[in-house]
Amino acid sequence: MIIHFKHVDENEGGEQADDKGPLAFGESTDEWTALCSLHTLTIYEQAFQGDPSSPHKSLVDDVTDYGDAEDGTPLGKLLAANWEADARALWAMLRCGCEAGLNGDKMVGDYRLWSKAHAADDIDMYRLHLLLVKEIDACFPSLAKATEELSKQLDKPRRKRKARV
Repeated sequence: MIIHFKHVDENEGGEQADDKGPLAFGESTDEWTALCSLHTLTIYEQAFQGDPSSPHKSLVDDVTDYGDAEDGTPLGKLLAANWEADARALWAMLRCGCEAGLNGDKMVGDYRLWSKAHAADDIDMYRLHLLLVKEIDACFPSLAKATEELSKQLDKPRRKRKARV
């Protein structure tokens, strides 16, 4: 399966940038489009509302909650990523792409069956995570900007307050 993300730039002329598509998902050459939109959030929340591995029941929160990323670096965040949330988010984005008519007459079925169908596929999970986050950021640019600014504030060294006398 070759996955194109609707809002993510594609690699051109042999580039190998990790944060650009498309993404090879196994060995199939079927092409699919994954789409993040408000409807994707609904698909995700309805499918995983009772799932204990979805702590937030929200695609954006589950994918971007890095837990205790020890050093705060991009690599630390990737190591702390919720890989199960990434798989669920990809499924919801593919399903949304189908419902939006971006995948012709192809349809993504139930998550568990879809996941099982890809049990033997080789997947670059780091790259998948980067592309999911870029698709989310492109769909919700105000959220992405607010998150980036908050991250910058948290990374600044804190100034000591002067003691009041």
